[in-house]
Amino acid sequence: DFLTATPSVERDLRLFARVSHRFDAGAVLQANLGALRHRFDFPLGDPGAAFYDHGTGQFSAQPNDRIDLDVALRTPITPSWRLVTGAVLNRSTLNRRTMSLTDWRDAATQTAMLNAGVGSSNGNALFVQSEHYLDHGVTAYLGGRYDRYDTHGVVAQTTAPAFVQDYASRSFGQFSPKLALVWEAREGLALRASYGAGFR
Repeated sequence: DFLTATPSVERDLRLFARVSHRFDAGAVLQANLGALRHRFDFPLGDPGAAFYDHGTGQFSAQPNDRIDLDVALRTPITPSWRLVTGAVLNRSTLNRRTMSLTDWRDAATQTAMLNAGVGSSNGNALFVQSEHYLDHGVTAYLGGRYDRYDTHGVVAQTTAPAFVQDYASRSFGQFSPKLALVWEAREGLALRASYGAGFR
């Protein structure tokens, strides 16, 4: 009760992994994997029908999950030229529901479903970056990334006005360029000029 008057529960499970390998030719492969499992449940008493320790109410659960993976290969082409290629993958899901409660202080008293929402989204990207180490401490970066994103979901409600809304799968794609120059004028001083675009 010190933090909240409702018996809410929130649990997170986070996992991370990183793998790195250096090949004999000097190329470096690096992969990062992250996973999130989020669980958030909470009841609410019905206004005018619930008291602190009893009464009808609603129980909401909104579990969601996310997985992220990125892989990059950094390859030396010449002593002054490096090429970076890679891919990014991520997936998110949500499965939310609200149930009626005969006793809002007891989640085991769930009866009918009031509303629900289910959805997922996927993001995939490929990228390449060319790094050129020029004379006089100048480094040039030229690259690009293509992102593709798709999403789908369904929302339903059983109370008036009852409905089921199915959102058809939608996809978006975009190419994002990048150009940068970095000049290391001296130790502790560098100047950078860059241009780029990002996909959100």
